Amino acid sequence: MTDLLIIIGLTLASCIAVGLIGLFLLHLVRYRSLRQQLTIATLLPVVAVATTVLINVQLMFLSAHDSLVILIALLVSLLLAALGAWLVVRRISRASRRVWAGLHQLVSDSASGTSVVGFGRDCRRSAGARTSAGRPGRNPPNPCRIASSRARCRTVSPGVGQLHVP
Repeated sequence: MTDLLIIIGLTLASCIAVGLIGLFLLHLVRYRSLRQQLTIATLLPVVAVATTVLINVQLMFLSAHDSLVILIALLVSLLLAALGAWLVVRRISRASRRVWAGLHQLVSDSASGTSVVGFGRDCRRSAGARTSAGRPGRNPPNPCRIASSRARCRTVSPGVGQLHVP
């Protein structure tokens, strides 16, 4: 039972140490690229497990051959984890750049005069004007305003603001 408590204590200590080192590294790269931050965050648990295995293998009474087998398996798994982290980080980084480019396009479109902010309001107004024409207490719809609003809605997003009657 005491061996098990020693293993648990060493495992907790090594994981906490690796976690603190990882926290420090993440603090150092907080203003750098997302790719560097994600690489550290992805590899951190793998390094914690590898460190725990290394410590526990050194404290066991294993033959040199058995220790070498465990260390080789650990090295191969670390390399595969690094490859997996690289693939995931690359994919997330590409998606992040596409989102950034889309946001940049939205900002440049709104700066050029295309009203993105008023777009939803205009579509709701034109849809409300089409469906509320017979309600008492409302102003009659202005056909010119409805047409211009529909045209703006179609240029920004085709199909938005159209009324489909089955």
